Amino acid sequence: MSSPPPYDDDDNELHRLLANFSLYDSSSDASSLGRIVSPVTPRRTASFHPSLLLQPAPFRLQLQPFLSLRLPSTDTRPPQLAVLLLLGQTPLLGRKVFRAVPRAVSNPRKSPPRSAGGYAVFFGRQIGAFPLWDDVQPLVIGVRCSLFQGYPTLAQAQAAFDYAAHRAWVRVISPSLTLTTHSAIPSLPTPLLDSPSPLHPDNTNSDGRWYVVYSGVTPGVYSSYLECALNTLGLSGAVHDSFGEKSLAVAAFEDARERGLLRVVTPSYT
Repeated sequence: MSSPPPYDDDDNELHRLLANFSLYDSSSDASSLGRIVSPVTPRRTASFHPSLLLQPAPFRLQLQPFLSLRLPSTDTRPPQLAVLLLLGQTPLLGRKVFRAVPRAVSNPRKSPPRSAGGYAVFFGRQIGAFPLWDDVQPLVIGVRCSLFQGYPTLAQAQAAFDYAAHRAWVRVISPSLTLTTHSAIPSLPTPLLDSPSPLHPDNTNSDGRWYVVYSGVTPGVYSSYLECALNTLGLSGAVHDSFGEKSLAVAAFEDARERGLLRVVTPSYT
């Protein structure tokens, strides 16, 4: 059996570049109030060999603030490289790299808000605003990718639900139907959506991070993880990331827009 051909200079250089990157993984869980919370601070995982990035794999990206590929500390460009790696075989310094595929991550909120005066069910067997946890529990517990949040009053819960429904961020989930997604390049410039909204009154969901949705229902920059989840949770092909500074989030989003990497992902059931 003949030995594999040796790496040429380009292959060696590509391996050297990829070896400078670190793979991070983090998990998230619900707060004691059952609200959507941000992922915990990423921690370094076990050793990762850069050649793994060179293996083609099915493109199954669902919910992923949980994996990011960091630029080397000496590189001052906006951290858009993670997007390039996630979105396919994108030219990198004149070379090709394959997409990185993160693991699936479960939805992190199953504990009911104990002192909520109302609940907004965004994804569930039924959706809407409800006054009691007993009304909400059968609509979300045991439902894959259900999404809800408690609010101080029923009126606030209704306002949050109406805000999300107006933007097509709500979804009835039925076990008898199969979720499919359709993606398209946005035909119009996409606004940055980071202003206060009824989804998180009094800034209760702010965690000091900014969330960028590259592929989702409405690509944009958001100031809460709940808004990010409404745009990406359970959607095959959805891609997002988070940043500690708004300027970095905006720079990454604008860079992706200039490169034509933004996608609108539309959920439907068959």
